[in-house]
Amino acid sequence: MGDILNGLTRGKEFVCAGHARGYWDKFGDARAAEAFAEIASAKATSPESYAILKEYIPNTVLTFEEIYGKLKSGEIKARRVE
Repeated sequence: MGDILNGLTRGKEFVCAGHARGYWDKFGDARAAEAFAEIASAKATSPESYAILKEYIPNTVLTFEEIYGKLKSGEIKARRVE
């Protein structure tokens, strides 16, 4: 949750962890990608963290689930960013 909040404020607020302000604009607007990565990480590794995300940002997690389902089914093709 800390990295997501850090991204929403573009590095102005830190909650246990975060990135420097410049990180958020280094590759364009990285906030959506960071949120997706953090939610995916919680889903894969920590049911407790995932439950917290679902409680505090339910619409964001619902959108994540929709995108994740489309990636899983092949409806959306995954792409690698190098």
